[in-house]
Amino acid sequence: MSDNIRENLSEWETINLLKAGLGISEFPDRDYGEFLAKPASAKVLLTTDGNKYKSNSGEPLEIWAYRIANAAISDITLAAPDQKFVLIDLVCPTDSLGEDLGAVANGLRRAFDENGVEISNGCNLRRGSWSISITVVGVVGDAEKLVGRDSAKVGDIIYVSGPFGLYNYAIECLNQSVKQIVPNEKIYQWLLGGLPSNSITKVLQSVEGVTAVIDANDCILKTVSDLAKASSIGADLTSREILKSIQKEGLSEIPVEVLIGHPSGDLRIVFAVGPDCCDSVIKQLRKVGAEPSRVGRLRPGKGVSLDGDYSVCDILNEKWSPSRAYKYPAKEVMNKFKKIGARTKR
Repeated sequence: MSDNIRENLSEWETINLLKAGLGISEFPDRDYGEFLAKPASAKVLLTTDGNKYKSNSGEPLEIWAYRIANAAISDITLAAPDQKFVLIDLVCPTDSLGEDLGAVANGLRRAFDENGVEISNGCNLRRGSWSISITVVGVVGDAEKLVGRDSAKVGDIIYVSGPFGLYNYAIECLNQSVKQIVPNEKIYQWLLGGLPSNSITKVLQSVEGVTAVIDANDCILKTVSDLAKASSIGADLTSREILKSIQKEGLSEIPVEVLIGHPSGDLRIVFAVGPDCCDSVIKQLRKVGAEPSRVGRLRPGKGVSLDGDYSVCDILNEKWSPSRAYKYPAKEVMNKFKKIGARTKR
């Protein structure tokens, strides 16, 4: 963005800057009716996700926008759609600088490009404190066979699609709530958050034995709780299995609560598998580069326990906030972001 863009941009200037940052000349129209004309099994699905920017976080606007876009896209990616479109509802301050708007647009554009998402007409721009709401539309060719969150069975094994708690741990290191035991470079990368994965969801939606799936936009503990509640059963998590799942990341000695509690940002998938199908499902996931981890089992009853302790769910009522010691390494994270290039494997 140009350094000589003045403050108090007009609405027209703001829209043009947003278009430039997103790399488009116009917001194209989309006729979703064409998809509804397909066989009855085809469906158009829609999800919306958003977030307000916390100025005290120290997180660069570009990284914030990038993480929020990935989180929104991960919702619809769970259905393994054939096509994805987005509509943006952006709120920006009246006195926002052109470079700030450009940073937000750049973060959004990178997430959209990496995930093969197209922008649709219907985007909105309003004035106020920084916030983004993103609606993602997905076209699913055979929606009748989709696995949801409400079909898990008692005795099913609970898995997470990859290492989790990494973003949480990085944030807690900045907060000086836990001891940092990994190199700074790992912390910088984990602060970029997780990624949606079409390849993993395509396996989960097609392989025999997967009984339920749910995207982990929230922390792992809440996600497991939501899956169990939707399936009208309970769940038991196991510390030993959870710590084993992140040994490769060098985090096996930190409190389990850090890995499964707030805040969250790894964007993993929690899924349930029938006990007789675990080996075959895991084998198929590893073929697409996934590193699934077993974390517990579903059982009769209600609620979620950790090693038999139901009080673990009390941490869901705790609101995370930065301490006085908190300091976000903005320059280092931005350098990491620029250095690693495109991250998503479609």
